[in-house]
Amino acid sequence: MVVQCKLVVADGHELFREGLSALCAAQPGIRVVGQADDGQETVSLIRRERPDLVLLDAELPGVGAVRTAHREPVAPRLVMLTAHEDAQLMERSMSVGPHACISKDSTRDELFTMIRTIVSNGDRMFVSLSRGVAEQVRFPSTGHLTAREKEVLQLVSKGFRNAQVASSLYVAEGTVKRHLANIYVKLGVGSRMQAVRTAVKMRLIKGIQ
Repeated sequence: MVVQCKLVVADGHELFREGLSALCAAQPGIRVVGQADDGQETVSLIRRERPDLVLLDAELPGVGAVRTAHREPVAPRLVMLTAHEDAQLMERSMSVGPHACISKDSTRDELFTMIRTIVSNGDRMFVSLSRGVAEQVRFPSTGHLTAREKEVLQLVSKGFRNAQVASSLYVAEGTVKRHLANIYVKLGVGSRMQAVRTAVKMRLIKGIQ
């Protein structure tokens, strides 16, 4: 089933904004309802168009203004885009309350997988950043893991390395690494063992007998 999504693209760089808008508009189920180059214009579009999701540049001028609109009863989900994997920048961006963070260096498949996941189930704090940066940022812990993340962590608890997990689940090793980065963020931990211990304690996965 194709996920239906009304989308706003907010970025201060015109060529990037227009290119990303065109890329999104070409995807089945995605309708770009507006573009913005600063925080105030983004807020105006949110209130007028009621989008399902906003792709928001972490360095957008006036990005803090979006925080107010995000607290309104009918608020869009936010995906924070960053050109620089800077932990301090990402931590400041958390005050806006995004559902996801993704590097502008990510592939189109990563971006659209993220969009469809968030729009379909509202999964908060989906992260596509390097593990080093993700571990430095103090994201709010949600304690919620997707079914796939639980599968990954259950295999990790059995001592599987990333390559073995990837082989078992028929996915790329890079995909496993991104799942682990998401898990660390959601559980508020910084290592595989901490993630396993925390998940077992929270009864998210089964302990090893």
